[in-house]
Amino acid sequence: MGARVGLLRLDRAGLIEPPAWPLAGTVGDLAGLHLEAVADKSISRLGNGLIARWHYPGLSAAAGALLRDLIRYEAGLLGAPSVSAQRPLEGGRA
Repeated sequence: MGARVGLLRLDRAGLIEPPAWPLAGTVGDLAGLHLEAVADKSISRLGNGLIARWHYPGLSAAAGALLRDLIRYEAGLLGAPSVSAQRPLEGGRA
């Protein structure tokens, strides 16, 4: 069993509690909320560091083209989402 599956099972069984989200309120309460495209090496290193530290599977190589952003607001960083392109399966379906 992979770590991700194990953690999800423990959470659903009520045996562990995920870390609390440090923010309260709505998106509208976050002044200056915006996406910043990862366009240079220093920002890329920052995004990689966030993923390595906070994403429970850690940092891994993505397959295909990768679009990455940082979610920022007036008080700091909220996240580092990324989307990787998938190679279509046989028959043209992704």
